[in-house]
Amino acid sequence: MNRRFRRTIHKCFNVQKSSLGCRVEPTLNAQLLQACKELIDDAKMCCADLVFKEVCLEILSRASHVLTNTQFKQLAAYATERMKEKIPFEVQEELAMHR
Repeated sequence: MNRRFRRTIHKCFNVQKSSLGCRVEPTLNAQLLQACKELIDDAKMCCADLVFKEVCLEILSRASHVLTNTQFKQLAAYATERMKEKIPFEVQEELAMHR
């Protein structure tokens, strides 16, 4: 996985944890949900399909610990839709050239 995304994902989910689980305020939950969607969008624009799917799984794995069930389902649906989208051929060529 791209190191930049790995660091960004780690920073995004660096939440104070207690013995009872994560303590996340409702406004922070909304910000985390939005940040997750932005990470997914960024990954879609600069990763090949296989790497993009790996990034999405990593984001979803970490998000499941900090988002509410409803927000997690929203994020999973969002990621699913983004995975179904095909990236333009020109972008695929550009990604292949940068490998």
